Amino acid sequence: AVTDGKLSGRAQLPKQLANQLDRVTYSTSSISLFFAVDMDLKEAGLDSGNYWFYDHEDVDGLYRQGQTGETLEAESPGAMFLTVTTLKDPSKMHKGHHTCEAFTFVGYDAFEEWAGERSGERSADYEALKEELSWKLFQFLEKRVPGISEHIVYWSLGTPLTNEFFINATRGNLYGIDKTRTQVGPGAFRIDAPIDGLYMAGASTLSHGVAGATSSGLAAARKILDCRTRDILKQDGPELRIYPSDDPGSWPEDLQKRIARGQG
Repeated sequence: AVTDGKLSGRAQLPKQLANQLDRVTYSTSSISLFFAVDMDLKEAGLDSGNYWFYDHEDVDGLYRQGQTGETLEAESPGAMFLTVTTLKDPSKMHKGHHTCEAFTFVGYDAFEEWAGERSGERSADYEALKEELSWKLFQFLEKRVPGISEHIVYWSLGTPLTNEFFINATRGNLYGIDKTRTQVGPGAFRIDAPIDGLYMAGASTLSHGVAGATSSGLAAARKILDCRTRDILKQDGPELRIYPSDDPGSWPEDLQKRIARGQG
């Protein structure tokens, strides 16, 4: 919608693409909680992995709930994602603080009443809602990581409006267009757009997620350069170094020194 509807302008679009834009639906959005704690999360049982916590086994039902505004009314979200970024990369710690990211799905419609207000200047009821939602998310995490809510040193909460403002995501979507049967494969937006010189990559083309967006970027590069993938994936520059997150003792000395400084 942004690329074709605003940057290119609808007047420039072929009829087929304009019709596709009129029919397109977008993936759900999220409440995003970024926070830091002065707590030993490894001792608490967490590691470098990504965690999905569910209240029950009806995952489809929880996802449907995440496409609505039910989380705003419920005592607690039914499902939540958590990752500890400083357990993925311990060299990023500062003063012994772990940084974390937690997300739960929510529909854009629940926040649409504040969409017309300027970012940073939204009304008091919006800010109060963010405070309430933050506490709900921390209470949910407390059940899975006891004591975590008592060790918060910083937090900031984002909503679908945050996604819309900072990354220009239509309706605050997380995964580009909705991944329905009619919007994947031939139904997704093409890499080689029907506008001369325009190529598109990202979650609304080949597939969603990191792998999908990466693949679409490679596909666009292949078309532009008229080459094969193996011609693009060549070593050029410093060697890419990969170290196991859960075994920092095996990391090079310079990174181990950085880890030691951050834990102090």
